[in-house]
Amino acid sequence: CGDRSTRGSAARGARRRTAHAAACPSGPVPLIAAWVGDVDARSDGRPAQNNVHWFVDGSRVIATWHQVGYYSMHEDLLNSFQMVTTERSDVAPGDFDRELRYGQCEWTAGDASGGTGGLGGSEARAGFDAGDMSRGQELPGSGTPAVLDLCTMGNAGTPGVWSFQFRDGLPL
Repeated sequence: CGDRSTRGSAARGARRRTAHAAACPSGPVPLIAAWVGDVDARSDGRPAQNNVHWFVDGSRVIATWHQVGYYSMHEDLLNSFQMVTTERSDVAPGDFDRELRYGQCEWTAGDASGGTGGLGGSEARAGFDAGDMSRGQELPGSGTPAVLDLCTMGNAGTPGVWSFQFRDGLPL
């Protein structure tokens, strides 16, 4: 991925310059977003939360947002999610699988998106965008209060786990 963001997304190529949630497809840059909203990883010094980190393990890259608050430096509600990318050159060069994993979903929008107390406003979105202004898919509940249900729903047989295969740069 060309751009790994502390704000909950990964883009290829040029960087997207907004933290606000927009429907997919929405832009000229390919994007896979675990949580596009007002993620604010700044902290008042508590080391056990507001962690954003990446781990590379052979053919996998794991991006983790652990107990992140919402803008502007609010920590009363916290979200935890991961984006796991597995390189699949065994299928074809450039192919990959992506899992979006949700463990804690408490807030939907921060101050910058019109939220109050972490809720309301322009709620967070999750999904992917091919970057061609026509192909994209949002996960259920995106842009609504039901985005919090990403933690209890899934498509992989485990609550909170959403699994996708990307072949030739596009989801199957």
